[in-house]
Amino acid sequence: MLLIVKVAEPSLRGDRLVKAALHAGFGIAEYWVVGIAGGSILVHTASGEGGYASVRETRRGDAPVPPLLPSLALAVADMVGPPLDSPAPIL
Repeated sequence: MLLIVKVAEPSLRGDRLVKAALHAGFGIAEYWVVGIAGGSILVHTASGEGGYASVRETRRGDAPVPPLLPSLALAVADMVGPPLDSPAPIL
């Protein structure tokens, strides 16, 4: 499997620590943890038995691209929605 994207809020700590280690151990190339309240995505890459060698935080305005899926660019703002302190748009 190339990529797992997990939307996490109450489970954020466990998803960052426990699940990241499990996914890396199973050889999942890349693991993204979407934090709605924080408006960010933690991008875990370079999986191995000990976990992911690289973890970087992306925020609104960024559009991370998985190296193994170069045609897939997902804007952080589209994934996390508007800031929680902003009113939702009226449709």
